[in-house]
Amino acid sequence: NGLWACHNHHLDFDHNRLSIRLDGAIVVNPEIGQMAVDCIFESLTTVNLSDILSNPDVGWRISNYLHERHQIALEKGIDIREWIEAPA
Repeated sequence: NGLWACHNHHLDFDHNRLSIRLDGAIVVNPEIGQMAVDCIFESLTTVNLSDILSNPDVGWRISNYLHERHQIALEKGIDIREWIEAPA
């Protein structure tokens, strides 16, 4: 998918605790509880990946992957539009 993440954030992404919107904002699933949400936010080194998504060399691949992933999630009843955005 072209996304680089540490082991913990990769697991959070794979288990639908963490995601990236198409505008680059990092969002967290509120269903994991406020303490876990806060822990993820505190561990982030960035809160927006728009610079990566706008990169002409790799951004389109990542954007396409995220779009497909969001569609699959919606089909499973997971709507990241309702998730909490990382504070700037």
